[in-house]
Amino acid sequence: MTLCLASFARNDTYIVGICDTMISSDDWSGDKMALKASPLPNDWCVMTAGNQSAATPILQSVVASLAASPDKGLKPTVDYFQQAFRDQLHARIGQILMPYGMTLRNYHQIGPALGPNFQKILLEMSTASVDATFLVFGYDNAKIPHIFTVKDKGEVEYFDLSGFWAIGSGQTAALGSLFNKKHSRYNPYKRVLLNVCEAKFAAEAAPAVGRGSFVVVIHPDGSHLTLYDIEPLRKAYEKEMRKPVSKSQKNAV
Repeated sequence: MTLCLASFARNDTYIVGICDTMISSDDWSGDKMALKASPLPNDWCVMTAGNQSAATPILQSVVASLAASPDKGLKPTVDYFQQAFRDQLHARIGQILMPYGMTLRNYHQIGPALGPNFQKILLEMSTASVDATFLVFGYDNAKIPHIFTVKDKGEVEYFDLSGFWAIGSGQTAALGSLFNKKHSRYNPYKRVLLNVCEAKFAAEAAPAVGRGSFVVVIHPDGSHLTLYDIEPLRKAYEKEMRKPVSKSQKNAV
């Protein structure tokens, strides 16, 4: 449960990303405790929503693959994520088979003897997925910006045309805020930063989205700026929300 959001800014000369810092389970939660954004080799950045334990081995695999690759293009970056997802799915399926003394190599031979239980095992295998979603953004070799997501069994969705997207339990509220503002990648940097932060504030109404925030701004040359304190923007946002109804609004009503 979280909110991760990224947007191009000022004719794609910046990418602004923001995420919350809450970590939670069914039994407890704590704000300003988790860092859900990570730099990747070759000028990319990733933000994570969902099960952090499931996400960790995928990130480790992707970081190792990118670090060893001279190509920082979009396709190899996507390929590394999908391969890491496949590896984790195989590991998950192996865990399903292990209690029955089966492996991916022999379950077809051993399984049928289990009768109806084998059908349940096959169903569990077919529905296995990775309980984590990744929002990835950065610049390729030609300094062209990209935003894409990876989730479930390694499905990839691209958001270069819209120039922004969000993941996590706060996704609906955050995207609603941006669409209501007619948010655009062609807005000036400060406008994009304001819109993105206000979308984060709106998303805090969703389950398990904390008030703590982490902001990263990426430049085409790979340099980046990180912001931890956006409370001045929150104060301005909350003040605007508390404004009384104006005379023109009353007349319209």
